Amino acid sequence: RSTDTAGGKRYTLAILKQLEQGNGEAQSAARDLIDDLSPSLIIVVGIGGGIPSDDYTLGDVVIATRVNDYS
Repeated sequence: RSTDTAGGKRYTLAILKQLEQGNGEAQSAARDLIDDLSPSLIIVVGIGGGIPSDDYTLGDVVIATRVNDYS
């Protein structure tokens, strides 16, 4: 899929849906995407877990500074 920006640039987008959960599967998909398309940017979107807090609630967007792999 392609999209145009307000500045007139055109970007090509590739969207991938993972069928399986897990870090290994995500890493394999990212590697295959890089090998096939040589993207300049990859954005990973998913569901994460955390400790409940009064600082955020359902629907808030939280950006991690670190990802720990406990698998």
